[in-house]
Amino acid sequence: RPQDVQAWLHGLGLAECTEAFARHRVDGALLLQIDDADLSDELEVSSRLQRKRLLTAIRILGSQTGPVR
Repeated sequence: RPQDVQAWLHGLGLAECTEAFARHRVDGALLLQIDDADLSDELEVSSRLQRKRLLTAIRILGSQTGPVR
């Protein structure tokens, strides 16, 4: 659910990203498919370091939840 992703972003200390993720209705399944271009171009995360932080957290989350169906 998009609300879960927003809570996850808050937990990472990236609350400023929640509006863009909500606007694009990013849920858990979509989150696990996001790449650097999506973060930069679609979700407008301009900071390269924030994108790295997000991609690392997404990779960790994906390893804990298993493959996306």
